[in-house]
Amino acid sequence: MSITALSLPSIRTAHWVAQGFFVVTLSYGVLSVRSSIEVQARLSSWSNVKEIRSRLSFRRVDEAKGIDCTGGAIDPALDIAEPGQYTRMAALSFYLGLGVYLGTVWTSGGNNVPGPNDSRNIFLCFISVIASEIVKWVFLSLLTLEDYEKQQEEEESTETVPEGSKKAEQPLHPA
Repeated sequence: MSITALSLPSIRTAHWVAQGFFVVTLSYGVLSVRSSIEVQARLSSWSNVKEIRSRLSFRRVDEAKGIDCTGGAIDPALDIAEPGQYTRMAALSFYLGLGVYLGTVWTSGGNNVPGPNDSRNIFLCFISVIASEIVKWVFLSLLTLEDYEKQQEEEESTETVPEGSKKAEQPLHPA
């Protein structure tokens, strides 16, 4: 994405921040590919289900010695998520760079030919798509948070009820 963005027609006259975001996008893309390769190499070296389960759990118990071993300073689940985080950061910096670029092209007046391809119309379309994606992200985050809170409440309520005091479940349609 960023290699193409660095060859946009008005990139040299655009604000330097746009070029900076595109270079950051390129850097995050390279980091994402590198970390994906490392994670794949590490995962493919694990030979069986027990070893995979053992390495993915942050705290492990050495059954032979009966001692608790920590998996290291970094949680392996975070290590596996690293390539995705780099990819999200690359996309975010690309969108920011594209927004700065389109805004600069629009305000410089370099492409103010009236019609559907007017730089103002393209910039406004970009802003509306980004705003709708932000609203969708916030909405989905709130739904996820609400589901998480409900799950936590259910777990807490099942922990506080003693085993012997649970009521027997009644059938929905008694015979």
